[in-house]
Amino acid sequence: MNDHDESFIASASLCDTLFQELSKRIDDLQREKRQRWCCLFQLGHKRFAYVSHRKKSARLEIWFIGEVSASEQYPDLEIKWRTPTSGGFGQAFKARFYLDHLSQVQNAVDLLYHVSYSASKKHDTRLEKRNFSQSITNKEDIAPYTVKEARYVEGEKRAAVTTVRSPTLRAAAKRKWGLKCYCCGFDFEQFYGDIAKDFAIVHHLDPFMDASNTSRESTLQDVRVVCANCHYVLHLETPPIDVDNLKKQISCSWDRWSEFGIQRKNKEY
Repeated sequence: MNDHDESFIASASLCDTLFQELSKRIDDLQREKRQRWCCLFQLGHKRFAYVSHRKKSARLEIWFIGEVSASEQYPDLEIKWRTPTSGGFGQAFKARFYLDHLSQVQNAVDLLYHVSYSASKKHDTRLEKRNFSQSITNKEDIAPYTVKEARYVEGEKRAAVTTVRSPTLRAAAKRKWGLKCYCCGFDFEQFYGDIAKDFAIVHHLDPFMDASNTSRESTLQDVRVVCANCHYVLHLETPPIDVDNLKKQISCSWDRWSEFGIQRKNKEY
């Protein structure tokens, strides 16, 4: 169960109204209901706001990206700033405000549209749709080959902090979700043979960095099985890219490649 559906009915209703009003300003606005938040983003772009609900009141706590200058006025909204913390969320989402009444919704929409959404468009690093055929045929985009190769010093050892994962959860996730990548459908064993049997990566939908460095319980609904390439791409942003958004992007890419006669073997995944 996600945070939205478990919240106080007035809190969920206020979130619905905010989403509906903001959708009038932003085309293809999406709301992802997660375990701890409702995430707001435009389809194909990065998240610009996180909405947290209350279980005993109508109040919404809304974290957003972007900077609000002293000259900008948003009546009835008390904006609170904090010192940036470690992690992608702590660095990007430095401000929040509370929403308690329907009368505040329009001011909240103005702030999120002009400040937060605008910031997400300006600094967006999410995958963009590209004209692959043009990139391939344009020889000027291909760096010239050179025999003289640059040399780099490597091999320095350094310490790193790792998060302890549950091997039991990994095994259970592979049994439930299978070994094909949730995003692209790649099957390591099918491609590489027995040497890659049972190989896949279990990706957590809700990143550990949001858990304030504390241990927590995870269920099979909190994870998906992905390939190494998709796992790397998912973590190009913080918080990670949504698995369903990446899946849609890959599907769109294959549709474009099919125009040139290139087909994938496994379309169903």
